[in-house]
Amino acid sequence: MGEDVREVRILLLEEDAVWRQVLIRSLESRPATFVLASRYDPPSQNPEDAKRYVREFRPHCAIISWGYGFGYRMAPALREEDPHLPVAVLSGHPSEQLEGVGANEVFSKADGLEVIQKIWEFAVMAAEWRRPRLASTRLARP
Repeated sequence: MGEDVREVRILLLEEDAVWRQVLIRSLESRPATFVLASRYDPPSQNPEDAKRYVREFRPHCAIISWGYGFGYRMAPALREEDPHLPVAVLSGHPSEQLEGVGANEVFSKADGLEVIQKIWEFAVMAAEWRRPRLASTRLARP
């Protein structure tokens, strides 16, 4: 093929263990894709952990589960750590119920496995947009 495969780093904060494993396996099967996900069940509820993941991993985007108020705690922490980080919400709720939550994109679990392709496309676009910015700047440390 000879095409230039660029790294795509995704921060995944998903509460549901089954969805988390499906997303990790499906996304990491793509070339040069790395998913940082909490392997704990449930993932840490501490927004400070989310901030630390952003500082250490320098993801191109974040995918956050919106169930049970989890996203309400994590999204602001991510934005505080890196205001330019593209954030997508993954939810079982209709997208119109999540308007105004501060996400760049809302994906529905009701789309089944088709949502994985949508997440992948979002991540690739985010990586292309963020790559030069991450290379030329350092994230502020508290």
